Amino acid sequence: MGGNQCCVINCRAACHDHGTEKPDHELSFYSFPSWRRTEGGEISDLTKRRRMAWVAAVGRPDITFAKIPVSMKVCSRHFQSGRPADEMLEDDPDWVPNVHMRPEDDADWLPNVRMKLEDDDWLPNVHIKPEAPEAVGPSPADREEEYGAEDVSGDDEDEDEERLREPTGDRQSERKSGGECGTCARRREHLNRLLAENAALHYELERCRLGEGFLEASDERVRYYTGLQCFAVLMGLLQHLLPQLQPEGAGPGEDTPPDTPTPPTPLSPFQKLFLTLARLRLDLPAAHLAHLLGVGAGEVGRAFTETLCALHGRLGPLVYWPERAWLAGGVPEPYATALCLGAGQVVALVTCLEVAIERPSSVKGREQTYSYPRRAHTMKYLLALTPQGAVAFVSRAVGGRASDLQVAESSGLLERLACGDWVLAERGFDVEEGGVGIMCAQVRNTAFGKPRLHLHVKSQEETLPRAHLRPAMQQVVSGLEGWAILDSTVPISMLFPGEKDEPPLLDKIVTVCCALLNMCPTVVEHPDQ
Repeated sequence: MGGNQCCVINCRAACHDHGTEKPDHELSFYSFPSWRRTEGGEISDLTKRRRMAWVAAVGRPDITFAKIPVSMKVCSRHFQSGRPADEMLEDDPDWVPNVHMRPEDDADWLPNVRMKLEDDDWLPNVHIKPEAPEAVGPSPADREEEYGAEDVSGDDEDEDEERLREPTGDRQSERKSGGECGTCARRREHLNRLLAENAALHYELERCRLGEGFLEASDERVRYYTGLQCFAVLMGLLQHLLPQLQPEGAGPGEDTPPDTPTPPTPLSPFQKLFLTLARLRLDLPAAHLAHLLGVGAGEVGRAFTETLCALHGRLGPLVYWPERAWLAGGVPEPYATALCLGAGQVVALVTCLEVAIERPSSVKGREQTYSYPRRAHTMKYLLALTPQGAVAFVSRAVGGRASDLQVAESSGLLERLACGDWVLAERGFDVEEGGVGIMCAQVRNTAFGKPRLHLHVKSQEETLPRAHLRPAMQQVVSGLEGWAILDSTVPISMLFPGEKDEPPLLDKIVTVCCALLNMCPTVVEHPDQ
C-alpha cells in the first residue's frame, strides 16, 4: 500500500502512526478503480463511470480522472458495508464511497453525482438475468447492523448516513416496488447476446480445431473424412481405442523414471483418430494436417503411427477366415449355379492389391519390387473376399516382380481351402482385357510328387459360361477403392519391420483399411432387392 492515510477530506484514518506502528482499529484502504479499456466497450464505459464517481465523491483538487497518485486511498469507514461493492452492482450504495464524505451542509452531494452518472448517454446496452431485489445483496439496514461499529464520527454523520439511504429518484422507487430498472434490463439483454455469441464462437473454434463439433453435425462429413457410416460409429471406435491412446497429461512411460514429468501432448485422442482416418481415407499430407491442427509435422507423424498401431491391434481380428460350414452355406445362388458347387465347396474372390513405393536404394531391392505391368516399384498383397463382400484374408507383402498367381500360391490362402474349391478373380492374374474378363481356378492337388495344393486355372472355353459373374465380382472388389493412401506412393521406411517382430507399417495400413471396410455395410445387393 502506497499511502498511510485516507485521502478523503477531514478523514484522519491512517494505517500507521508517525512511529510506523499500526493502530488498534481494523481499517482497510482501497485504491481508486482503474479504467479498463481493453476488455470491451461495456466494461470500459462501466469502469470509466466508476472512476469518475470516485473522483467526484472525494472532491479533492489534486485528484483528477487522468492523474491519481498511487498513495491516494479510501478507507473502509466511507462504505456502508466496510468495503467497495462489486463493479457490476452499479445500483449498490457502496459502488462509490458514500459515508462521512462531506460536512453536514453539503449532504446532497452523492445524489447529484449519481444523477450526472445516470444520464442515458452514459448507459451501455447491458443485460443480466432478472433477480429479486433481495438477491442483489444484503439490505443497507442489515449491513449497517453488521458494520455499524466502524462509524465513529458522531451524531451528525449518522444523520447524514440516514439521508443517503433514503430513496432517490425513479430507480429507488422501482427497486422498492419489485420492478426492474432500465439499467438492469439493458444489462441482462446485453449479457444474453454475449452468451449467444460465446456459444457460436465456441462452435466455430471446435470446427477450426477439427474436434467433435466438426463432425457431429453431419454424417456425410464423417463418411467423407473417415469412411465410417456415422458419428456414433466413430465415437464407438474412439471409446474402443482410448485404453491404447495416450490422453493429454498422461503419466510417464515404462522406461521413464517415476519422478520425470511427461509433457502433455497437444492432440486429443479424438484428433489423433481423426487425422489417422483422414490420412488413410484422403491421403492428406502430414504438413497439411499439421497446419489444420496447429501442431508440428513431427507430432502428426508420431500421432499417426501411434494411432495406426492401436487400430491394428484392436481391429485386426475383424479380418478373419470364417468357418468352412458358414462359407459353404452362405454362397449366393448365382455362384452356386454357375460353378455347379457340390456339397461343402466354397468360393473365394481374390484380388492382388499393388501399392507403389519409393525406388529402393539397393539393386536387389529394385529388382524384386519392379512391376512391369505398372512400370513402377510396388508391393503386392493378396486379398481374399467372401461373395458377400467381407475381406477374410490379407497376405504379407511380396515384391511387385512376382506374378499374381505366384503371390496367391505362396500367400497361405490355399491352406484354408480344400480340393474342389473355386477361386475367382476379376482383375490381374493375366486376365486379358479382350477375353472373358475373369479368372476361374479350382484348387487341386499336384499330380506327381508330394501332394501339394495349387490353382488349376480354367481355359477361356471353360470360363465363358461363368462370365456373367463379373459384375457381381466388380461390386465386391469396388469397396477397396475408397482408401486413397493405397493409391499413393508410400515411403520406403514403411517397409521396415517394427520392434519385437511387429509387421511393417505398410502391412498395418492394408490390414486396418480392410478392417474398416468390414465395419461398413456391404456393397453387395441381396438377390431379392
